[in-house]
Amino acid sequence: MLNPCRLDYIISQIALEFDRDLKSKKPFKGLEILDIGCGGGLLCEPMARLGANVVGVDAAARNIPVAEAHAKRSNLSIDYRVGDGRRVG
Repeated sequence: MLNPCRLDYIISQIALEFDRDLKSKKPFKGLEILDIGCGGGLLCEPMARLGANVVGVDAAARNIPVAEAHAKRSNLSIDYRVGDGRRVG
């Protein structure tokens, strides 16, 4: 599980950098976020809930089906891919 303090910090920094109001329903709508080393999607899912278009990449192929299944159960659309982050496409 991602440490809640770390998640709050990441969210606040993205909001600050892109001048987003965290009080709005989908403050990250229109943002594209790439999570390298996404694992099971612990950062991808909160970003998607906030409205971002998210691509999660992980070198461990076994992580991707787990992340996809959890996102599906949560009704989230996240593009998960196997890769090492050097080439995404």
